[in-house]
Amino acid sequence: MPDVQRESSFITNYLSDYIFTYFDIDNNTALLILRFDEPSNVDSNLSNLTSSIFSKFLNTTRTGSAHKHSGISVQTFLSTILVSTAYFGCQVLLFSSLRLKFTNVYQARSRSDTMGTRHLAESRKQEGQRNRRMLWKFFKTGFGWIYPVLVRPTEDYYERVGLDAYFFLRFVRVLSILFLLLSIIHIPILIPIHYFSNHFENVNEVSGTLRWLDRINISTVVRSKSKKLIFHLILSLSVVAWYHLMLISELKHVRAISVGSKKAKTQTLIYLENIPEGLRGDKSKIVEYFNLLFPETAIEARFLPKHCKELKKQYNVLKKIQRKMEIVAVQIVLDKFFTKLSKKVTQNNGTELSWKTKIHVTIRATFFHLKTCQRYFKFKTKLKWKSQKCVGNRLLPFVKIQLDSFTRERYECFGMTAKQYRMKSKIWRTKCTTIKKWSNLDYFFAHKNPKTQVYYDKAFIRFKSANIAQAVGQLLLYSNTHHFDNVLIVPDVSDIIWRNMVISNSVIKFLRAALANILSVFIIVGYIIPVAFVALMSQIPYFTSLVPLLSKMTTESKLLNDVMAGIIPVITLVWLTEFAPYIFRCFSYLRCKRTGAEIEIDTQRWFFAFLFVHVFLVVTISSGVSFLIERIVNNPVTIPTLLAHDLPKSSNFFCSFIVMRCLAYAGGNFLQLKELLFEIFYYRLTTYSPRTRIYRMKYIPSFQWGSIYPIFSVLGSIGIIYSIISPIILPLCCIGFYLVFFSFKYICEFQYNGSNISETYGRLYPHALMQLYSGIYFMEFCMIGLFALSSSLMLCSCMVIGLLMTIVAHYKFSESYLKKLHKFSILDYWKDLLSESEYHNDCEISIPFADGKLDTVINLPQDNEEIAKKEHSYIEQNYGVECCLDKFSLTDSGEMTCNYL
Repeated sequence: MPDVQRESSFITNYLSDYIFTYFDIDNNTALLILRFDEPSNVDSNLSNLTSSIFSKFLNTTRTGSAHKHSGISVQTFLSTILVSTAYFGCQVLLFSSLRLKFTNVYQARSRSDTMGTRHLAESRKQEGQRNRRMLWKFFKTGFGWIYPVLVRPTEDYYERVGLDAYFFLRFVRVLSILFLLLSIIHIPILIPIHYFSNHFENVNEVSGTLRWLDRINISTVVRSKSKKLIFHLILSLSVVAWYHLMLISELKHVRAISVGSKKAKTQTLIYLENIPEGLRGDKSKIVEYFNLLFPETAIEARFLPKHCKELKKQYNVLKKIQRKMEIVAVQIVLDKFFTKLSKKVTQNNGTELSWKTKIHVTIRATFFHLKTCQRYFKFKTKLKWKSQKCVGNRLLPFVKIQLDSFTRERYECFGMTAKQYRMKSKIWRTKCTTIKKWSNLDYFFAHKNPKTQVYYDKAFIRFKSANIAQAVGQLLLYSNTHHFDNVLIVPDVSDIIWRNMVISNSVIKFLRAALANILSVFIIVGYIIPVAFVALMSQIPYFTSLVPLLSKMTTESKLLNDVMAGIIPVITLVWLTEFAPYIFRCFSYLRCKRTGAEIEIDTQRWFFAFLFVHVFLVVTISSGVSFLIERIVNNPVTIPTLLAHDLPKSSNFFCSFIVMRCLAYAGGNFLQLKELLFEIFYYRLTTYSPRTRIYRMKYIPSFQWGSIYPIFSVLGSIGIIYSIISPIILPLCCIGFYLVFFSFKYICEFQYNGSNISETYGRLYPHALMQLYSGIYFMEFCMIGLFALSSSLMLCSCMVIGLLMTIVAHYKFSESYLKKLHKFSILDYWKDLLSESEYHNDCEISIPFADGKLDTVINLPQDNEEIAKKEHSYIEQNYGVECCLDKFSLTDSGEMTCNYL
């Protein structure tokens, strides 16, 4: 028994040493912190190693990884900026050398540099001879694209590239100008105040340990309880005033541009659900019904057929078969073309081709043979019986293996594909024709089949103008009837998500929307764990101290250590947030969004919330999540104090983050690595059909603007938050946003042609502007907390009044401007009613997969040897497939070029 007591006493004393050694209280945040410092009286190699690992990785809170950048040296900060700038410069140099080579990727609006040359020539007409020579010399070096992009006004793009692209250009430009103005005002005032205020009362020795970057943020002024905080109050209120002036100006501009845009005037088609049974299927009745409400406004109506899923599936199969036919036909032309050219190349006395052309022909012919490697594996086995070959009065089969030519095999494949296309096309067109016949009353009464079994209670109706369509839509939205609800303005029928459009059960819609909302919240909350992994990345130098090989790298290379400490956490955070937009798009689809434009708007809202939580809050606030939620719920008044404590510590991290994010985004826009790799390793190693090339030139690059706006809304909010706390962020934001603006401007000038199916017609931009309010609110909360920490009651009260005024202004803007931006104009409405002209000459409502119309023309590249011309005649005569030779052509070396782009 005494032995047991002695043993228990030993264990208690041993654990008490660990307990008092491993736990501590942080007075600043009132957190209980785990400390793993091994007691000196324990001597164990295993426990030393375990304690070492725990002390390196767990002697910190789980979040607040941005605090690791507090106290970094100027060398570490500048190394991060320099590495990002060098990476951006390498991307621009590589892009400048490749853009003339890969014109399909970097100059999709033209086949060569003629567009840039034309704009350059137009701008040089008014200049002298000296300037023309200098610009031409500069152009020949590969950087001639800079001048046309610089001189082109932004307003020239809004009709050319679409409103979403134009407003995004304006968004980043406005942010750049805003931060330029703020930096001109704030830096001369705040940085001297912060720098010369780092002499604390009775703590002068502490000031000597502060790094230069930490001496220019607001924490030094707060600690010294300086009366100079009055400048911070004035400048904070000026930031709010500048933001609201910018907001008023931009919302007015959005209204003027959106109403006057030609593309906005094409939104004359509305979609309705719950059509009464008496009107279902009868176009004349439903058009007459709406003309009674709005005389002579409804033009055409079309009902949604119940077999649209099956029709769309068959339509997609036909398009796939059509692409296959075109690829096979192009392979036949190219095979004969390269065979003929190869004979010319091998002729010793042939002088028709230059040595450069011969090299190009040889290379392209080799690549074509590699693309069509099936020629080396396809053979035909013929089994024949011959009476003269017998053994023991028994007939034996005679097997003959015959290697067919590649061209013959391709002709057979084309014939089978064309036959399959005719069969499936006939079935599809018959179904489409049958659906159209139900609109005829004679056909309806002859078959005695109710139209409710043919059509959904959903219809598309085209009106005379966009304002009339808006007026009808708003009238139906606010009506109390149970018919003609779920109104939707449809800019483009091809943007419709038909799987969601045909869902009629309201319970299913509600359950899907509820499930999507729950999953979205879970993603936002649950992603805290991987984003907190950034804290682990920020402690890589500590981890390398445990591994001898990595320890050498970190101890011997100070520059590498600084670069790792500054760049790796930022890259990790960017990488972790890149996958989120795809998740939220799936959830938008789950919410039964009916068009791609609706998905873009929904994705913008959820993705902004996700980014703001994880890019800003999670890496900023040093408290654990559970503790933070408990503290906010129990005592919400402590939020300003919490922000005031944590935000200044994270200023260095976000300065690096904004620079790296903007430079990486701008460089990625120039280089477009994904499209370049696809061009080199996919399209050049497969048969590049003309139809695929047309699609690529038309829709590449394509942007999902609902995923792009939130990135820069969050960066803009962070810049506003730290505009007072650490004003050094302002010029960095200005430069970063302008580089992004310049890169997107190049894309609009040389690549993007506005072929955006999911166009929202400017609805994303006002939401992005209003999302900047989050930065305004957090800046005001932080300033309230900082004034409270410095015991400045008067300044704190003034800031609270400013916060209340911001809330009122936010409400007024939402009600007076945002909700009325895209409403119909009563003056334009009366003009449209009195006008006899119509915006649409073609009033027919087209549903491509249900119209029975499909372009069956295949494109062949025309060549100087007239091989395509012969194949055109042969294919039309033998297979009945129409061909076109006008869109593409082959050069003397076998390169396929587009004739009309």
